Amino acid sequence: MRAVLSALLSLTLAAPALADETWATPYGEAIYEQDLNQTTILTVPEPETLLRVYIPGLAGNYTDRSTHFGYWIADGYDYCPARLVGEDGFGSHQWGSVILIFDGPAFPTSWTMLLGDCFDTPLRSIRGETLAR
Repeated sequence: MRAVLSALLSLTLAAPALADETWATPYGEAIYEQDLNQTTILTVPEPETLLRVYIPGLAGNYTDRSTHFGYWIADGYDYCPARLVGEDGFGSHQWGSVILIFDGPAFPTSWTMLLGDCFDTPLRSIRGETLAR
C-alpha cells in the first residue's frame, strides 16, 4: 500500500496541475483546460470571442514542447462553409487552423500562436506569456 501511495504522489508531483497552465494575452487569460484522449484543449480569448484551441498530440507533454499544429473553434454562424466539431463535441461554423510555437521545451513556458480562418493559412498571431511561477 505504501508503494502505491508513493507512486501516486510522485506522479502527481511530476506533472503540473492544469490550472497552473495559464498565460497572459493581449485579450485576457488563456487557460489549459484539459487533455482529452491525446488532444490538449486550451481556451484563448480574442477581442470579440473565446477560442477553443485543440492541439492533437500535446496531451500530457510538459517537457518536450516545440511547434504543434491544431485547430480552433469559436461560437459563431455562417463564418466558414462547413461545421467543425472538436474532440470534446463542441462544434461551430467559426473555426480555423492553429500553429502553436512554445518558447521553450518544458513547463512553464510562453508561446506564440498563429491563427488562420476556415481553410486560410495562419497569419494573425496571439502572444501568451506564462503566468506560472
